[in-house]
Parts: sequence; C-alpha cells; structure tokens
Amino acid sequence: MAHRFTFTVEVSTERTEGKFASREDQAQAILEELEGADPSEISGIGADGDSTYEIVNWEVTSDDT
Repeated sequence: MAHRFTFTVEVSTERTEGKFASREDQAQAILEELEGADPSEISGIGADGDSTYEIVNWEVTSDDT
C-alpha cells in the first residue's frame, strides 16, 4: 500500500554578502537544492524503529519559477 504525502516548504532569504540576486535567481537555486535532496528510502522508523520505506515517487513543484 502506497501512501502519498504533501508538504509545503516556505523559505525566506536575506542577503548576507555580495551583490543583489533577483527573486527568480533565488527561487531557482532553492528549487535545485530541493530537487537534489531526492531520497531513495526512509528507515529507522515505526514502533520498533526497524521499518524501511522505499521512496517510489519524488516531485518538487514551485509557484515562484
């Protein structure tokens, strides 16, 4: 039985150095980081801490890019 989860990630940025980067540039960099976080499985969970689940689908969408 597959389970589907939806998470909303909210990110705020604040420049700490360098020249200004556009909102689009920032959104693209954040999106690339999220897409690169693609896990293949989650493990060590459940009542006994021995359950493992394979990640069978991973999708990142953005309203800002």
